[in-house]
Amino acid sequence: MSTKSRSLRVIVLISFFGCLIGTVLNKFFVFILPKDTIISRFFIDSSTIIKLPDDFGIDLGILKTGFSFQFEIGILSLIGILVSWYFLRYFR
Repeated sequence: MSTKSRSLRVIVLISFFGCLIGTVLNKFFVFILPKDTIISRFFIDSSTIIKLPDDFGIDLGILKTGFSFQFEIGILSLIGILVSWYFLRYFR
């Protein structure tokens, strides 16, 4: 089954959950592995954080509001996306 018969919403949702599961696994392995090993350093160093600037906000004088958004992706997140695409492609 090709991805042409699926909606874009389903494709993005499945990819997001694959990335989310990969990120959780990445955090789990960093927590479980000893801190001074090469494998632990690989999981820590392979993560990239994409975020909005810290001073991002709206100041209206009497009302000041801010918004924070951070997206962390690592090697296991990429593997999670690939596995989710595999399930999306070959399973109904």
